Amino acid sequence: QAIQERVIMTDHSGLISYLNPQAEQLLALTSKQAAGRQLYELLPGLKSLVAQDSGYCETTSERLLELNDAGQPRLFSVNRSQLSAHQTAQGFVWVLRDVSEEQQARRSLQLTQRRYQDIFEGTGTGLCVLDLADLHAYLLALGLHNLEDLQQWLAANPHSHDALLHRLRISEINQVTQRLLDVDSAQAAWQLLVGSTPLSDHGVRIQIISCLLSGQRHLEVETPVMTNQGHLRYIWILMQLPVL
Repeated sequence: QAIQERVIMTDHSGLISYLNPQAEQLLALTSKQAAGRQLYELLPGLKSLVAQDSGYCETTSERLLELNDAGQPRLFSVNRSQLSAHQTAQGFVWVLRDVSEEQQARRSLQLTQRRYQDIFEGTGTGLCVLDLADLHAYLLALGLHNLEDLQQWLAANPHSHDALLHRLRISEINQVTQRLLDVDSAQAAWQLLVGSTPLSDHGVRIQIISCLLSGQRHLEVETPVMTNQGHLRYIWILMQLPVL
């Protein structure tokens, strides 16, 4: 597969000695035409990096640089690595990699995360995010497919409740939930809402696991919760379960 990176070689002062074909296309110069020219004259954004101490050093320098490629603005990651022999600096290899799509995807992800966080914290309702993937995989590995299977397994393995409950994880809570339960973390919320006490036949925890086994997507149930400060809360839980 042909190399996609633009590769430029310079001496220790930044004078160009070689361009690969991709770099030639980017700079609109042949390697022969560019030879002997100062790198920062062609790529002014690299002037400060060219001017850095050119003594022997094994580290690699990197920065982002906006350039036009075929008339289109693109973002490149620029890596400068030292060419050396016997711990003596011989020059630098500059590798330019187009990261425009990666940066766009990262910005889109960050925007989505900010929007999610605004919604998550902006509601007046207490929200908990449950991570059920590990629990679902564990139930399948045990060969449990319905509530009857689960009850038989629990009866035969009375000391294995913890193995189920520690896989029913709370990964995130919002500030309303923190205030409602008087907790400061998802782990503290887990201790109150899930905990390690044995499963009861009609408790909310067994109902969540039953929904997971049956594929039921919706659960509404009321449950009392005693906070660590001794406040009794009656909480109405509304759950929307994903398709697993």
